[in-house]
Amino acid sequence: MVRMKKKNIIHNSTESKIIYDPSSNIAYKTVKTKEINEQWIAMYKEFQKTAPVVKIIDMIDSNTYTMEYIPNIIATVDSLTRHWAKEHNFIRTKNNFINLHNCITESWQCAMRISKGLEQEMFWANEDLKLANIAVIKDKHDKITFKLIDADSWAIHDGYQSVDTFYQSQLKIALVMQRFI
Repeated sequence: MVRMKKKNIIHNSTESKIIYDPSSNIAYKTVKTKEINEQWIAMYKEFQKTAPVVKIIDMIDSNTYTMEYIPNIIATVDSLTRHWAKEHNFIRTKNNFINLHNCITESWQCAMRISKGLEQEMFWANEDLKLANIAVIKDKHDKITFKLIDADSWAIHDGYQSVDTFYQSQLKIALVMQRFI
């Protein structure tokens, strides 16, 4: 594991720790409650080619991988939809909510396409798809985009699991749209 100064820790919980290395402009994620392997890395790298998700770079060991650093994250969708501060009113537009729906739907569709190539009843699915795992990103032109984060929540599952989290996320977004648009 690469050792970096404590000030570069951008996330630390009981499940994972993310450290940002400004010299390489990449992030290191260490998962604390599970392991990753070469098969997962290969599947996720294939998935990230077409899905609106955080991009991983490489596996360091069975608990750590490198990923892109995403600058200009305003917040997660969950925190913005629970606490609408006036400075974030520009996000509440029809097109942004449509783009948010598309982000979730496109990632799920990409996962289903990958699942076609898996054996028997195996599926590539997200076991923790929630609004707290979707980043809201503002570029230098004030354009808002969305990206699913928490790469290691995607995995191969036996059976069509996690579909409930997909629909719960879509329903929550629809309810927020009704309130604000």
